[in-house]
Amino acid sequence: MLRILSILFGVLILSACMKSGSEQADVSEKVPVATVPKEEVEKVEPEQIETSAPLAPSPAPTDQPEQSKPEQLTTNTPALSAPTEEQIKQKYHAELTQLQSYYSGKLSGLYGQAVQDLKAGSSAKALYSQYAKQAGAITEESQAKVNQVLAKMKAELNAYHLPLTGVDQYRSVYHQEIGRAKSDALQKLRAAAGLD
Repeated sequence: MLRILSILFGVLILSACMKSGSEQADVSEKVPVATVPKEEVEKVEPEQIETSAPLAPSPAPTDQPEQSKPEQLTTNTPALSAPTEEQIKQKYHAELTQLQSYYSGKLSGLYGQAVQDLKAGSSAKALYSQYAKQAGAITEESQAKVNQVLAKMKAELNAYHLPLTGVDQYRSVYHQEIGRAKSDALQKLRAAAGLD
């Protein structure tokens, strides 16, 4: 076992001398090469070889930061692809749908509140005027929120150099839907107040 280790160490020294290239002399003259019978090499199991100390010296620590090699910086992970126009539209469509539901519900709630006030004996004309103003305020608030969402959508589409046609389409459809919800609520209120 010790003989095999000494041979291995001799081979390491021999290879180190060959790599250094500082001496051009014939290495075989300076380092005697011993031969080991094949039977002895086959008897040694890998777990029997002691490796408590490193065979090659470790590089000396330096105060300078280690510079990365270009090949270390590359990775095998694919670059993230830019979102498509359709993906961005879907993202904002969900947000706009939530806003539409919220403000349509608010307008419906306003109608329900107005009907209760009518039953309590309030003047129909005054009540209609008051709730029409509130419905207008809700509509303006919803349009401001929609414009904020559409501005974010437009900025994201611009960032990826995608067409902006969806922005105006969404604005138009949203305003139509909220306008319809407002007019439905006010028409129901007019009918309930007997103003038709």
